[in-house]
Amino acid sequence: MSKNRKSNFKGKITNNVRKQKENASSYGYLQLPKGINIFKEEPNSRMRFDIIPYVVSNNTHPDRDEQLQIAMPGELWYKRPFKIHRNIGGSNDSINW
Repeated sequence: MSKNRKSNFKGKITNNVRKQKENASSYGYLQLPKGINIFKEEPNSRMRFDIIPYVVSNNTHPDRDEQLQIAMPGELWYKRPFKIHRNIGGSNDSINW
């Protein structure tokens, strides 16, 4: 980009962040759609869950283990770990990827 050329991002990022905040509720690092609540079990109760696997499409999946054939592309796997950076910038945001 040349020195004289200005970015066309002016206001777009701010508007995008504002729109995301309006349409979601925040729970730590999660941004959930309005009306979606975090699951909270009742004390001293038992729960049963169905874990639905998905097809891995990422060649660099964090759980990938070629020797054990775990989380290999095209195979089913049950979780997708991600990393979180906390206390970023002046507002101490958390960023995940």
